[in-house]
Amino acid sequence: MNQPLGMLGSIFQLFHLPNPTRFWYDMDTRGSVVQSRNQETISRQPLDLSGRSSETVVRMARVYSDVVSPMVVFAVLGFAVVWVDTPFWAGLAWGILHCVFVSLAPMLFIVYLLKTGRIADLHMRNRHERHLPYLVGTGCALIALVIARALGGPRLLQVLLISNVVGVASLGLINAFWQISSHVASIASATLFAGFVFGPLVSVALAPMVGLTFLARLYLRRHTLAQLVAGVALGAAPVLILASLGFLS
Repeated sequence: MNQPLGMLGSIFQLFHLPNPTRFWYDMDTRGSVVQSRNQETISRQPLDLSGRSSETVVRMARVYSDVVSPMVVFAVLGFAVVWVDTPFWAGLAWGILHCVFVSLAPMLFIVYLLKTGRIADLHMRNRHERHLPYLVGTGCALIALVIARALGGPRLLQVLLISNVVGVASLGLINAFWQISSHVASIASATLFAGFVFGPLVSVALAPMVGLTFLARLYLRRHTLAQLVAGVALGAAPVLILASLGFLS
């Protein structure tokens, strides 16, 4: 009886869904329940926080995750977008403003949380650790959008900021009950956005980065398969909606 229930429980654990088989384990002895929970905790521990953190592949996956973090991705995309229809120096100023509010300020806030012991690591493996960063990220992007609107900033930058606000706010709302991948969401969003702005060949060229990010986060055990698929969908949704409304035409 325990073996089939264990297999069923593993399936629910893979997709990070509520595990109905826990009712059976709760009927077992206290020692068995504790052992089961300990094994579950170990199996969910990210590889870059485990004893395998020094392995070459694990380190490469972690470094790659840092390079394609949401703050880095949108900082680069912001600079690329503003220069489409803005002179160099004006575009540089708007790119810096976007970078400060969408990337630098949220990153400094996360570092502050890390230094003060409010989060365990920069990638925030625990869902409850992400509530404040998502709130601050949404607020910073919204402030940047208000400034860009008030001062007549580049049109495409304003569209990107709308996408930022909607995307980060959506991540925050979903995070209240389920943790999905912000890494995959951001790289999927940026790849699609770049395709609408610079042409479909750019999206094709950047698509492997989406796949590598997906595999890296899955390999590091930072997210489940379902959380990564949801991240891709959530990242693409705001861009597709804005495009369908004519903002990216």
